[in-house]
Amino acid sequence: MPTINHVHKYVRFKGKPGYYKCDSFDCTFYIERELIVNKLTRCSKCEDVFVLTREDLKRARPKCSNCSKSKKAKEDRLLQDLTRDLGTSPEFLPGIPKEEYIPQEEEEETQESFFHDRRRDQNS
Repeated sequence: MPTINHVHKYVRFKGKPGYYKCDSFDCTFYIERELIVNKLTRCSKCEDVFVLTREDLKRARPKCSNCSKSKKAKEDRLLQDLTRDLGTSPEFLPGIPKEEYIPQEEEEETQESFFHDRRRDQNS
């Protein structure tokens, strides 16, 4: 029976150590562990497509970084949250109080008015 054309959802194959198989009921695809590193697969929990790494292959059912509880996955989620909210509004800027946030345009105007006031004081 030929394999069907889809993104495989790999799980460890107990019958042959070092091999993974597609978990789809109508797919008969088997492959060695070393050959699926950096290939696309579906998450065994949420069905999202992600790229397999050696770290993911330590599990019998690989999970994406959104579903995994590993240290690297937590760092990836934090990085995604920071980049998603970057530059959208002052309340999302970590570590900067809202009253201290001055947009770039206002800051330039403030500096110009400071120098303008200073020149006026020197001329008087």
